[in-house]
Amino acid sequence: MYKIYFLILSLFFLTESFACLNKLNNSLKEKSIQEKIKILKKLKKKDMACIFKESQSLEKPQVEFFLPQKNRQRKRVQKFYGVNSFPIFKTFEKHFFYIDTPEGQQIFGYNKSKIQWLGGPGFFALKKDKNNGDLLVDYGPDFKKLIPKEEFNSWRGRRVNKIKNNKRSLVYGGGLIDYLHTINDSMVIGKGIIKTKIMKKTKTMGYFILIKK
Repeated sequence: MYKIYFLILSLFFLTESFACLNKLNNSLKEKSIQEKIKILKKLKKKDMACIFKESQSLEKPQVEFFLPQKNRQRKRVQKFYGVNSFPIFKTFEKHFFYIDTPEGQQIFGYNKSKIQWLGGPGFFALKKDKNNGDLLVDYGPDFKKLIPKEEFNSWRGRRVNKIKNNKRSLVYGGGLIDYLHTINDSMVIGKGIIKTKIMKKTKTMGYFILIKK
């Protein structure tokens, strides 16, 4: 009898601990990408914060998720639709590709959004955190040196022609890094942070959710 009570209590607390994540995934079942985007646009910052926190215990996203082998062979960028936690300009896209570097193949990408006129395309590198192995998006490297223009131009489906750094970007500068968690087999959630120069502490800039096309 005690075992039954323990099982029921365990299931209850497990469900409660994933309340935000379960609610989101249930609302997205059997929905088209367009319908999913409409649902995601209704999420508030606190909702995404809750989903990010709950998803940290799930299996970590893998590199292959962002750029499948078939797209590498065809040299076609992998597109993700995105929705962020900002009050305006909520939708955007992230496009992923790879380049052969002296350190081996490395996945890069850029953002396609309505605020490119303000902060540029926001080039980034997909990396693994040396401390815990989490995947992160780093906007800080010198992309003009890392990404040969001729190799970048060989990728099909790209929507940006000029490679830019983010040092002076109002949106992607300041040492911005996105940390990524898995939501389900077609979606991830990210949390953007920067380190403040004065206090040397991290500051959350916002959240976003990506849906693989």
